[in-house]
Amino acid sequence: MKKIILTAIIASMLLASPILAAELDDYQRGVASGLALGLYMGKLQQPSAYSPDLANEYNLQVEKFNAFLQQVFANNQTMIDKFKLQPVVIQSPRVAVVGKRVHAIDASFNQTPLQPPLPDANGRIGEYPADAYYTATGNWPSANADSGLQAP
Repeated sequence: MKKIILTAIIASMLLASPILAAELDDYQRGVASGLALGLYMGKLQQPSAYSPDLANEYNLQVEKFNAFLQQVFANNQTMIDKFKLQPVVIQSPRVAVVGKRVHAIDASFNQTPLQPPLPDANGRIGEYPADAYYTATGNWPSANADSGLQAP
């Protein structure tokens, strides 16, 4: 009985070994490479907004991806537009002033009001949508400010 079980195990291993050791065909290599690139770009996308080095690396990967799209879908502009990625725009961080400035001579407070931060190109302040940020802080831009946003 033990010999039969042992023979069955060895036979199944011998039959399965060519399947396990098989090389990937072109399609499988393409899918594996695409998945690896997609996962790598996904890891870079979020932190690239905060690090110029990661933003440059992400933008390099976006250029490679867009060149690949151009190569694969050369005659189909609809597909290129559907999948084309935009590079991250690297912006220098704005320094926010918290509280009112104190006058250097007599320690009086500056009476000019502080302006709330303005949203970026995506309509976000930090990680929040501009409307949510202004609602949560209660610090809406004044109606006469040239920000394009109106207080509710």
